[in-house]
Amino acid sequence: MSMKRYLLLFLSTALVLGCFTAAGIIFKPESVSVKTWTLEPTCASDQLMCTGTVKRENEKEIVLSQNILVTEVFVKKGDTVTAGQKLFSYQIASENSSATSQQTYAELWEEYQKTGQIPDEVETLLAGVESQPQTSHEQEGETKTASSPIDGTVMELDIQAGTFLSAGENAVTVAEPQNLKIELQINEANVSRIQVGQTAKVTGSGFPEEQYSAEVVSISDEAVTQTSTSGKEAVVEVILKVLNADEKIKPGYTVKASVVTETVEDAVQIPYDAVLADEEGNEYIYVVSQHRAVMQPITAVKEYTSGIVIEESLEEGTSIILEPERVKQGDYVKCFETEAFAND
Repeated sequence: MSMKRYLLLFLSTALVLGCFTAAGIIFKPESVSVKTWTLEPTCASDQLMCTGTVKRENEKEIVLSQNILVTEVFVKKGDTVTAGQKLFSYQIASENSSATSQQTYAELWEEYQKTGQIPDEVETLLAGVESQPQTSHEQEGETKTASSPIDGTVMELDIQAGTFLSAGENAVTVAEPQNLKIELQINEANVSRIQVGQTAKVTGSGFPEEQYSAEVVSISDEAVTQTSTSGKEAVVEVILKVLNADEKIKPGYTVKASVVTETVEDAVQIPYDAVLADEEGNEYIYVVSQHRAVMQPITAVKEYTSGIVIEESLEEGTSIILEPERVKQGDYVKCFETEAFAND
């Protein structure tokens, strides 16, 4: 074959290849830009959302069963105390003394401090113990002391020397300020999902930038009737212990608690955003194969808060389209990888 023919054959081949290349560029199918997520085994969890109130976990009120007259106070509000430390001293007052005003007691006590003599009125008022006979260690006029039952901080202190307290009145409150609990009222229809040891995440408007961890520590043995906007309902008290409390979460706050009631490790979980259903209710997703959207029927095993666990065993690393309503079977897609599930 002559050189001229070789040259013509080469030019013809190049021309044909050029035409095919140009045609491919001209007629290249348009791709759809979609968000995708790469499938990987996850921990699927079911959660129960509840509303509760923050309270101190270990809080003790110093309440005496008798009428008393405070003689001396050894601590002040905010003091750190230990179990057994003296808080205040007092003398036992008579049962009838509850009708006497605290102002009168203060005046009588001031007179005693000035003169060193107990006024006759105080002698009468310190005559006995309410509804109980005096014991040998509770003699008339004897000064006694009240001590802290726990290690903690003095949270409430509304007494001073000369203060009269009726039986049952709180004198001092001692608590562990950083040991907090959350009281939840769980409807009877949901309480069977709660178990001791389950974890929870706690959020609230009082600390919008923070999230605390908590654990279910107790479930009441009894239900009580509670009136709500929807009427009366039976509820059970559930207590959470706050695991990482700080100064930002305070007793009295109303909070939301998301209790994790069930978990499935290494589950094939599909986010709800990726799922569609046909007219007959059959669910499906789109996966990416060779740059095209391919329909994949799925069967839901169980629905969770974040997504559904499916029966099908999809291969790890499969790219799932998170905007399935934008594509149809066979569409070319341009993928933008994103996260499907929010990190806890």
